[in-house]
Amino acid sequence: MTTQRVGTLQQFNNFRFSVFEQFLGRPPELDNLDNLLVMGRFVGRIHAVGALHEFKHRIELTAERFAVQSRQYLLENDFLSRDMRPAL
Repeated sequence: MTTQRVGTLQQFNNFRFSVFEQFLGRPPELDNLDNLLVMGRFVGRIHAVGALHEFKHRIELTAERFAVQSRQYLLENDFLSRDMRPAL
């Protein structure tokens, strides 16, 4: 395992990543009509993009899919080290 620093781009084995300071947003000013106009246009664009194609399917949100199958996938594909497996 080698970690190499090149400016802001980091490299760990075959993975490249950067770490930045977290900048939190702020809630919109709902009493400002300009903000409401911008948000309305944005929501309109989202709907316009969604209308380009017919709705095809929705993944079913179940505990089986998000808990049991996810756990099984992690165990079967060696994503976890041996010492982490008892936590599952």
